[in-house]
Amino acid sequence: ARTRAVPVLITALVLLPSLSATAATFNRCLPLSDAWGLIHEPEEKEQARQRETLRCDAENATLDLWAAKLAALNDAREKLQATARAKNWQAFRAALDDAKVPLLELRKAATENHDAQGAASVLSLFGQDLNYFFQNVGLPAPSSFEDSLAKISQATETTGQESKAATVAVSILNQAAERGQAFGVGLSRAAGDKVKAETLALSKATGDTHLDRLKGRTSKGYWDGFPERIASVWKPWLIVLLIVGFGGFGLGKKQRLDPVAAAAAAVLAYALPGVVMAGAFVFLPFLPQWLILAATLAGTAITYVYAGPLFRRLATMVGNGTWAGRRLLTLSGALEQLRAGLAHPPTTSPVATHGSARWGSVGELRQANHLHEPQNAPQSAGMALARVPDAPQGFDPRLRHIGHVVTVAPNGSGKGIGAVIPNLLEYPGSCLVLDVKGENAAVTVRARREMGHKVFLVDPFEANGSDGAAFNVMDRLDPASADCVSESALLADSLVIADNRGGENDHFSESAKTLLQGMSLHVAVLPDPSRRHLGELRRLLTADEETFLGTLAEMAADEQAAFGLPARAANTLMGMADRERGSVLSTARLNTAFLDDPRIAKALSRSDFDLSAIKAEPMTVYLVIPANKITANARFVRLFVVSVIAAVTASPKQPPHRV
Repeated sequence: ARTRAVPVLITALVLLPSLSATAATFNRCLPLSDAWGLIHEPEEKEQARQRETLRCDAENATLDLWAAKLAALNDAREKLQATARAKNWQAFRAALDDAKVPLLELRKAATENHDAQGAASVLSLFGQDLNYFFQNVGLPAPSSFEDSLAKISQATETTGQESKAATVAVSILNQAAERGQAFGVGLSRAAGDKVKAETLALSKATGDTHLDRLKGRTSKGYWDGFPERIASVWKPWLIVLLIVGFGGFGLGKKQRLDPVAAAAAAVLAYALPGVVMAGAFVFLPFLPQWLILAATLAGTAITYVYAGPLFRRLATMVGNGTWAGRRLLTLSGALEQLRAGLAHPPTTSPVATHGSARWGSVGELRQANHLHEPQNAPQSAGMALARVPDAPQGFDPRLRHIGHVVTVAPNGSGKGIGAVIPNLLEYPGSCLVLDVKGENAAVTVRARREMGHKVFLVDPFEANGSDGAAFNVMDRLDPASADCVSESALLADSLVIADNRGGENDHFSESAKTLLQGMSLHVAVLPDPSRRHLGELRRLLTADEETFLGTLAEMAADEQAAFGLPARAANTLMGMADRERGSVLSTARLNTAFLDDPRIAKALSRSDFDLSAIKAEPMTVYLVIPANKITANARFVRLFVVSVIAAVTASPKQPPHRV
């Protein structure tokens, strides 16, 4: 039975309209503003923008070329499908001859660009993968691609072998279109990378020229760089000025001197060494910059300490009556006056050693809207966090807060009886409770019902003595609504917990999510409503090979169901190599293994309540799961939490009290 099922399955997939190969569409490259956004020089900015535009033009030109090539492949595939459905095998052979040209062009391009992304997959299609296609339909394996075309043509002339030949031919063209699209993207990126390399080489050459001018590494660079060095010397001069100023301020604080006077004295001491430093940057650019900076800082320190004698000696050398001599004497007097005032530190206010934290007064609590008179209470109730013993007469003594609350405390410290249970006993809004021990439900269920709430207890392990209610997460999947795409993606993401090891593991996890998304939508459209639950998904996923292949065939047969997601998921899985397909299936089965527990499957088999109504009417839902069961059923808890968040955020209604 198995040997008959596989050819029939593949034949059905090929003779129907193609489910996986569509007209090639590419995301066109748009220039990224990051390439020039951080550049301030207008000329360099424009050059960077032009180079980025060239990169995108190179990528888009390659994409346009391959869009035309892939269109030829798709046209050939459609002709083969049309002639096969019409059983016009003579026309089929003619169409097969026409398809040979674009296929050989694809192989030639992959051979010439074997290092490009996707080339290996294309070459594999014309090599070992051909044997796989022929073996699946029971035809002898070809010795080469040309031989495969000859065998397909020969099979169309043999009674009973025509459909097998059509299956192989269309499968080859489907894969050629799919892999050719990925190869075209790889070639476009290679073209863009080539422009990037040219841009980097150009930037390096420009940078080298700039460094030659700044550092005078060559004779031409030294003389040509004078204007540029003069125009940019203020930057290092200002940076050192700031360093000296803040250094003087910090030194004054540390030595309990006037920090402002110390900073001013340091800045004045920097004046002469700073001028020398600027001259060195302009006229001696080949000197190491660290040496110039070190000499400047050392000169500033010497000037700071010996300002009077040093400036007076320099003034005598240039002449006390000259312009330079008078300025040097002025600097000397200013520095000596500043240094004379350093011994008077500023007064400081006392510091509160232990901070200012304290308990709030009743007046402050009222001002912060935490205490209310009953007649002035806000419409939306808040969480009761504490009790104010000295609250005024007639006031609600409970300190309330509307917003998020996190309570962190060790085991047995009273989080439940001090915070959770009191609020469940009185909070009027809808609640969703993850009850690890079952104590919250045991104490507060009756009170919640008396408050007018609909109360549901999801207790698959009967921690409170009853299996309680159930919720079917797949009830949110409406295959006729576009929302089923995001809803099924959330469902698959809740089921698959990646191990975060990266590499192939991430690929298998994401592929497993795609498979589970498609299968969940397939289950959602089953004609029998009683089978539309995760237990049925698990049964189909772990069925024997013949049943599982039949499921994939059903999914692939209807490309319109659930916007084509089940069909694409099936085609993606069947297009994988055996080892890759096995790893994806193993990942999907591993992440749904918790559904083998009949108690969990039962809790997910039906819906006793509608989470989407939780904002429209008072409702309290308890999820009771013992602590020792949480690790094994983490995905069950994730499903509950994700369903709750999706239901709450999907409803636009604003309840009188927050959920």
